[in-house]
Amino acid sequence: MVGTPVEPETLKATLSNSPSAVTVVTVSDDEGVDPHGITVSSFASGSLEPPLVVVGLDRESETNERLRGEATGFCVNLLAADQRDLAEHFAGMIDLGEPFRRSHTTSRSGAPVFDDAVAFLDCEHVETVDLGDHVLHVGRVVDAAVLDASAPPLTYCRGEWGTVTEDLPRRRYVGS
Repeated sequence: MVGTPVEPETLKATLSNSPSAVTVVTVSDDEGVDPHGITVSSFASGSLEPPLVVVGLDRESETNERLRGEATGFCVNLLAADQRDLAEHFAGMIDLGEPFRRSHTTSRSGAPVFDDAVAFLDCEHVETVDLGDHVLHVGRVVDAAVLDASAPPLTYCRGEWGTVTEDLPRRRYVGS
């Protein structure tokens, strides 16, 4: 049975009750210059074999345009709770001036990695899927690392920045 779709405001209010990891997706040109980033909470694991992740980008964003054009890879930076300023900068809320001074360039995609992030996933761009007002970009993970397993991850829930790890046990993961 096909019904009338839910209104966008209702969907947004409902989904806001699910905490989302906050990431900054970065891209660069083939020479590792002209870096660009965008705050993304629409991020998910796609597959372990092969290793794939999916990021949802507004179709009007510069990052989407770059991945549809010349950018061949991207990096998903999983932000730490104390990196709210980076999240706000790449969401267009504040201006940090030179945010990439806190990063280094990955050896595989050339996209920036933020040195103080919890972790990163460096990806080769493999597929684009148009869905409504967003575009899903699928990346094959070619490099990944936990940079600080003790840092609580930044989350976004009910319109607020936060974290969900206050009472969770610390675990050591492969690669950390």
